[in-house]
Amino acid sequence: LENSMPNMDVRRKEPLFARPTKKQKDKATKKIRKERLGLSIADKSKEAMEKLMDTEMVADMSLVRFALKNADKLKKLLGYIAVEDEDGDPTPEFMKLSYKEQQVQASKNRDIEQEIEHLKWLNKQTEKDTNKVSMWFNYFFSKNGRFFVDSNTINPQNYKHLHRFFVQPKAHNNTYKRTGNRFSVEGKDVTPLVHYALAQGFGFATDKKSDADIATFAETVLKDLNTPKKLKKARKAFLDAGVYELSNGQEIEIEHLGHAIQAFKFVEDSLTSPGQFESAITAEFDAVTSGFALKLLQMPVVGRKLFTWLGKVGIFKHSDAILNRVDVPSMNNVLSLQENKERGLEKFLDSYQFLASSVKNTSFKALKTNAKGSPLLKSDNKYVKDLWSAVSEVLPSADPEGGISSELRNLFKYPFMTFNYASSIKSIRTRLKGTMQDD
Repeated sequence: LENSMPNMDVRRKEPLFARPTKKQKDKATKKIRKERLGLSIADKSKEAMEKLMDTEMVADMSLVRFALKNADKLKKLLGYIAVEDEDGDPTPEFMKLSYKEQQVQASKNRDIEQEIEHLKWLNKQTEKDTNKVSMWFNYFFSKNGRFFVDSNTINPQNYKHLHRFFVQPKAHNNTYKRTGNRFSVEGKDVTPLVHYALAQGFGFATDKKSDADIATFAETVLKDLNTPKKLKKARKAFLDAGVYELSNGQEIEIEHLGHAIQAFKFVEDSLTSPGQFESAITAEFDAVTSGFALKLLQMPVVGRKLFTWLGKVGIFKHSDAILNRVDVPSMNNVLSLQENKERGLEKFLDSYQFLASSVKNTSFKALKTNAKGSPLLKSDNKYVKDLWSAVSEVLPSADPEGGISSELRNLFKYPFMTFNYASSIKSIRTRLKGTMQDD
């Protein structure tokens, strides 16, 4: 493999179980990976890289062992589908996949198996009664200016489903105290942060919900799972089906499986640990399509609609009336604004919803009349008409009442992201077509 692919590094790379030495850091910051122009790493980037290598990470072995105990269920929830049965024939589940999905399923299965295999390796390196394991990682600097964890075993950067939530910076760990359904750390109330982390861990779309909605969801979880017995029952149901219905009809779902496992453990420890308990419960944040915002600010080509589009990514004028409709000016609260016809107020639409709102349902006759540049549609080919009818039935359509379904919104997500990477109209159309075919 090394001879046929000389630039491929096939060495096994593991985390360090001791703080990296100066020699190791000097070696890592010496050159840019796979760079051929003789460029060097900037001094500030070297400093950042050394700080990353000095960051002590801690593996929560209770989460690792729970995952290994339930490995078969986790594999299924992560999307593992057996390609062949014992006789070498395709399995029924595999045959239900689209052609495109079938082409990558074996690779997807390997990724899932490897993520779990690496956890098995870590567990073997650890004494049975050890709950926390400290480790550090080598890093490398890529030619596109990014920092990457240099490990092909345990890797919380690449393995986002389990490793990312089982292995975290030591600084993330806190000692929590639960009083009723309130939480504090060193005497400071952190209940809103806990609510956010639990809601996100249990699949609630925190990036699109108001603070009040997030709190309501988390409080329902804490109310429903208020004994160890109830929690274990809910966790078992979740592992069996990937979903658990709460008393108010909302559901615990999977966004990142490791995050859900971490959240269940947090609630369990809060019920079973006397007085205080430790956790590195996590909440992740990112920007609202920041690439699009930067593009607009650097090249404001949309004229009078500039601030309409900037608003979609969280940039508003101080005078924008939308800010008067929220108690706290956060993007979550803005995104949760609903229509109020009596007051003449519209629902706030994000980028994908705004694009989807322009979709109109049309008949084949109208399509044919307006398709001046399509010889295929101009013809009287019955196949084309039947195809249009079939596609119209399965594609998400516009709501006569003006609503926008999640399916219609999602149809515009990847074409919009393709546009953000400065692709051509042709590429955007190709991506839209591919999304429609996959769906």
